[in-house]
Amino acid sequence: MIPALPQASDILAALGQAVFAWDIGSDAIVWGDQVASVFPGIPAERLATGAEFAKLIEPAPSLRTAALAQAYAVHGADGTPYRVEYGVRMSAADPVIWIEETGRWFAGPDGRPVRAIGSVRINNERHARDEELTKLARLDPLTGELNRSHLIAALAEAIEETTRFRSTAAFMLVGIDHLARVNDAFGFDVADAVILDVAKRIRSRLRGGDVLGRFSGNKFGLILKNCTVDDMNVAAERFLAGIRDEVVPTKSGPVSVTASIGAVSVPRYARNTDEAVNRAHETLDAAKRRRVGSFAVWRPDATRDAQRRVNIRVTDEIVTALNERRIKLAYEPVVSAGSRERAFHECLVRMDQGDGQVLLAPDIVPVAERLGLIRLVDHRVLELVVAELAAAPDICLSLNISPDTTMDPDWWAGIESLMQAHPGVAEAADRRDHRDGRDPGHR
Repeated sequence: MIPALPQASDILAALGQAVFAWDIGSDAIVWGDQVASVFPGIPAERLATGAEFAKLIEPAPSLRTAALAQAYAVHGADGTPYRVEYGVRMSAADPVIWIEETGRWFAGPDGRPVRAIGSVRINNERHARDEELTKLARLDPLTGELNRSHLIAALAEAIEETTRFRSTAAFMLVGIDHLARVNDAFGFDVADAVILDVAKRIRSRLRGGDVLGRFSGNKFGLILKNCTVDDMNVAAERFLAGIRDEVVPTKSGPVSVTASIGAVSVPRYARNTDEAVNRAHETLDAAKRRRVGSFAVWRPDATRDAQRRVNIRVTDEIVTALNERRIKLAYEPVVSAGSRERAFHECLVRMDQGDGQVLLAPDIVPVAERLGLIRLVDHRVLELVVAELAAAPDICLSLNISPDTTMDPDWWAGIESLMQAHPGVAEAADRRDHRDGRDPGHR
């Protein structure tokens, strides 16, 4: 027997779709026979007008009319296409049915919609997929907690809220101690298990309304609402004890873990996210330097702030002097103890301040090392020494280089580049080494 072709209405019902015609002027909606398959359990009178139907729509009842208003009118018999997605349910106890509505609306003489025709279809799967994608974009894939960008966004909201309502909160950075050692000893999969377990332990000790997020590889950020300085101390010890008191079970065996915490009170000592993050980082580093597994709170420090202002000024002065070629050399003769004759000259760095004043090496080198500028200074000194040797091949010079600079691969590449640019300098150095009986490879 040849099967009969299904009716169009049967096909629509099987696909979870229903057609409608909406007379916007009278607000009446006429549905096709398939409506019960799309909106099961919803009485016909709740679907009979646009106003009644709107009462079932989430998250905003005006979504359908807004979709028509946003579509740019296309005049003509074909009408103007539109599309909108929304949820429908009878009551808070009922599950949401997610709907995709597509159709066309037709304009009256004034250009406004007067009627619409279209179809609705159940779209729960797509909505669930979109929700999952949104969730993945917000959350850290390993721990399931907020990722860094959304943690910072939550921190900004908390600072704004505490400022507006004159309340207080705390931002904490929890750093797992020596996680690199776990990586080296057991592998990254075990380190991931440690991170995940620590996140669960912190989560289990949070109050309602507090926020947890993964800030970086071994750090978590916490936003504790309505939290005073005294509350911070109690909360920090609760988190630290929860992490250290029990070993973490992993596939490679139990792993003992501790964490350190740095915290800052907002908005009292941090009025924006940059200040909160930087100061929590600073106190976390201070806690780890003092003793791993400890807790520190950021507090104002006039001496520290004054030193930082000095560091900023001196950094600017050194960089400007380098750019303006005001780093100079002074040459101090070194005399042989046996012969009392001059053996060589030691090169001493100087910084011309541009006003007739000169800073000596003890004024420059320690600051440059502390602020991470010594490599730039040493490279400039090397250029000056090579230029002097190229101009006076018979002299013998020595220069002092920071140990940090000698560990920099660019330092040795810089020497090679300068020797290639001034081949006579290297040849003269080799001749002096042979003449004096020194190993040519030693400087």
